[in-house]
Formats: sequence, C-alpha cells, structure tokens
Amino acid sequence: MPKLFVFRGRRKEASHDLDKKRIVVGRGDDTDVRIDNPLVSRKHALISFERGGWRVEDLATSNGLWVNGSRVMSADLQIGDTIEIGHHVLVFESPTAYLASIDTIPGGRAPEGEPEATTVLPPSEVEHIQQRVKDRMKTHVVFDDGGRRKEVPLTKASYLVGFSDGCDICLPGSPLLAKQVAKITREGGGWKVEALSSLSPIRVNGDKVPDAPLRDGDEVTVKGVSFTFHGTVVG
Repeated sequence: MPKLFVFRGRRKEASHDLDKKRIVVGRGDDTDVRIDNPLVSRKHALISFERGGWRVEDLATSNGLWVNGSRVMSADLQIGDTIEIGHHVLVFESPTAYLASIDTIPGGRAPEGEPEATTVLPPSEVEHIQQRVKDRMKTHVVFDDGGRRKEVPLTKASYLVGFSDGCDICLPGSPLLAKQVAKITREGGGWKVEALSSLSPIRVNGDKVPDAPLRDGDEVTVKGVSFTFHGTVVG
C-alpha cells in the first residue's frame, strides 16, 4: 500500500497510508489528509485508485494543483511523484521509502471556528512559491548575508567557496580573508567539504578538520563565517 508523506519545506508534518480508494486532501476538517494553510482550498485534491492505478485530480481550486512541477487538472501517479499544493509538497511513495525514517513534526492547527476563505494568488506567484519550496528540499547551502537569507542550490559536481565574486559560493566578507578557502564536491551518493589551504582551516559542527563528509544540517565555518549544508529530502 502506498503512503503519502506531507512536507512543508524540509519539515515532515505527516504521513498517511492510502488505505482507501478515495482520499480527499484539503484544509477542511472533513478531509482525509488535512493541510492547514490559507493557500489550500477546503477540498483541494482527490487521490483515487481506479483501473489498477492511482490518480490525483484538482477539485476546481483557486490556486491549482501541481505534479512534479507542472500544473495539472489530473494526473496518474507513480512512486516518487510529488504533488505541490501551496507551501506544501506531498510525496507519493512506497511504505519502505527512506522518508518514513524522517522525524515527523506536526504542523500547527488553526483556531476552532469557521474556516477563513482561501487566499487566492496569481498563478505566477503560486508557481514561484512552489518552486522555492521544492528547491529547499533539494541539496543546497544557506547562510546569512547581511541579515538576508541566501540559498545556493548544489546542482554541479563541485563548488569553490570563498570571499570573491569568482567563487561559486561567495560568502560575506572581505577577499583579503582569502579568495578561495574551501571546496564542496559530490562524492559517490553524497557530498564532502575540504579546506584548500592549511592557512584557512575549516570546522564542521565545531570540529577542525581538513575534510569531511557532509550530512543534512551540518554547519561549516571558514574564516569565522558559517554556512549550513542541507542534503536532498525529495527529488
């Protein structure tokens, strides 16, 4: 029996066994999979089993339904597919998927009473929100750049880290600190970070190392400036 994993950003809010032939997803209290977010309609999507396979369809919503990054009115589902609704990503997976081991952090519940109307956004803005959410679930690094959160997706095999515009990951600070101080590379099925000079050591989670494999949530510090590595959750 497939499962549906509900994520908001990198936080898994719930998981559901698809143990019925019709599963309604939405913001209303009478839905099978409830997502408490104003961009989600009270009855947003129907996931159903028919003719030997699973499908998802849009229930005439204001903000639309997206599957694997494309807006759809309905679509057949395959294991590993993602359904994007507002700020949330729903992953259609097998019960043995590694996502089951990710800790669940329940989302907040809205106050009791009459549900507010759905917030309707222009399609381009909804698409932008959903792309940003999916990007945050993929491999990237994030750091503070003068009070502004900066995210750099890791889509290539290697990245130079330093303090000049010529670096792939340009950290805040003066190039006088060292133009290139570290390298992040894809290695096998994971990633590693290594110092480029003994004069510019790196620390991973506070430990001084010449190089180290990177795991989700690791904090890397070079020349007193830190960034956080996030591995892929989905996609």
